Amino acid sequence: MQIVRITVHAGCTFNHPHESYSNFRPGITLEAEVRVHDGISDGNGRQTLNAYVSDLQRTADDLLMIEKRRILDGCTRAYKIDRLKDALAAGVNNANDAISCLQQLEPVTEFPARIQRAEWPARVVTSDAERKAFVGEFRRQLKYADRQIADARAKLKQLGVSDEEIDQDCKRRTQYVTAPSDQEYFDAEAEEARKENNAVFPGDLQRAADEMDDELEDEDITDAE
Repeated sequence: MQIVRITVHAGCTFNHPHESYSNFRPGITLEAEVRVHDGISDGNGRQTLNAYVSDLQRTADDLLMIEKRRILDGCTRAYKIDRLKDALAAGVNNANDAISCLQQLEPVTEFPARIQRAEWPARVVTSDAERKAFVGEFRRQLKYADRQIADARAKLKQLGVSDEEIDQDCKRRTQYVTAPSDQEYFDAEAEEARKENNAVFPGDLQRAADEMDDELEDEDITDAE
């Protein structure tokens, strides 16, 4: 009887299913000690040893395929979760944008009026009929966003994502800041609309009133001195 140590290896390389320039190289090595009753040099001994090696190699190959499937399933799950979180954040942003625009449209009594938006260019409303049309548009946007949010949250929970993680990630993804260049674009568009309509916005009237109050306060201080 002889004790023989057998070592086999299995490995493979495959691409990430959802990312470019990314791949995986899993590998597995198995070792075993076997007792060969017949001498290794004779035919029966070699046949017995080869059978042990083949069995161990099949085991390594099977374990490798299990690991490959585990990696691919994990990548697909992570990809789905990331896409759903993006959809959830987009729905929240769209809902907030619609709510903000609806709040700005409700008290409008003077035209043209400027509807400031979060991510997209400002809109100019020039009549009550146009205001009502915008109200209908933003209400439809809000309804669609609510469905989008509910659908994304439900699918995330089915994938095992907790409410706490969903809320925290959504908060992180919806924190955007308007860049100075965007604000300059808004201001330029509003100025162009003001020139075309030969009118002022209600906000301009308020700013003019505030400036007049400041001037009067300065005059009062000067008189007091």
